[in-house]
Amino acid sequence: MKYVRKFIFWCHLLVGVTAAVVILIMSATGVLLTYERQMIAWADTRGLDGAPHEPGARWLEANLLLRNVQEVFPGTPTAITWHSDPVAPVEVAFGREQTVFVNAYTGVVLGEGSHRIRTFFRFVTDLHRWLAASGDNRAVGRAITGAANLGFLFLVLSGFYLW
Repeated sequence: MKYVRKFIFWCHLLVGVTAAVVILIMSATGVLLTYERQMIAWADTRGLDGAPHEPGARWLEANLLLRNVQEVFPGTPTAITWHSDPVAPVEVAFGREQTVFVNAYTGVVLGEGSHRIRTFFRFVTDLHRWLAASGDNRAVGRAITGAANLGFLFLVLSGFYLW
């Protein structure tokens, strides 16, 4: 029994040292991805004035808002989102790549979403899933992160035994 414990200890140590870097990367990027929506919303809407300019103003109809957006940004919108906050601007999405903000009361185009933060989170997602590998190397990155997850499972189980 003494040798089994010693063998499990050394396996535990080797797997822990080997998988630690990947597990750290996946943990840090996982925490960032947990708050991705909130960070993007903060970066996109800070400084945008979506408030009504007159008391008792009503939201414009969707077709009027879309016409104003399409005058500035040609293309076919894929989604339009109103928020429950009356001063929040309306979001008009053009796929995953572009979001435009519009004042719901006046139809004025306020600006685009932050490209920098979306690019940052695309990189964080790639780092989390594939260790930032691209193209054919994504399968290798996915295999490494999968092996690290299995190693982490082994660490938890062997840690309980060793404890």
